[in-house]
Amino acid sequence: MSILKQAAEPHPHVAVDFPSPVKFTPRGYGHHEFMASLLPGVFERKLMHLIEETNATLKSFTDDSIQLELGNTLLFVRDKPVNEVKVDVFLTIHRDSPCPNSMTHVVVDIQPLDRVTRDLFESRCNQIVRVLHACLLAYDLRYIS
Repeated sequence: MSILKQAAEPHPHVAVDFPSPVKFTPRGYGHHEFMASLLPGVFERKLMHLIEETNATLKSFTDDSIQLELGNTLLFVRDKPVNEVKVDVFLTIHRDSPCPNSMTHVVVDIQPLDRVTRDLFESRCNQIVRVLHACLLAYDLRYIS
């Protein structure tokens, strides 16, 4: 199943419908954090799948940070198109976080590359976080024992 379609369909244990929304910094950037199972080797395949599905540009990649540019493909949330907003997405991976079941702490920062209204940027950030949750299988920790 496509990650874009998976992001549009809720699952009881996967945090696609995460209760915590994207927060916005005083500078207007989107910020979100979640936990995911990112085993070595598997994470790279998940990331490449995300890049292929969203037509993203990989700007930088290290063991603990990734920078992607999104904006070349119109994505859908619950079968409704979300207006295109070109953004840089910064993922910071904290593999040493003390968490059950070898979960990894992921920090997402989203920066608009063009001038855009707050409502449109907020919609785009929420859409991107939903796709990241679906692609990286972010789990709601309430269901992890």
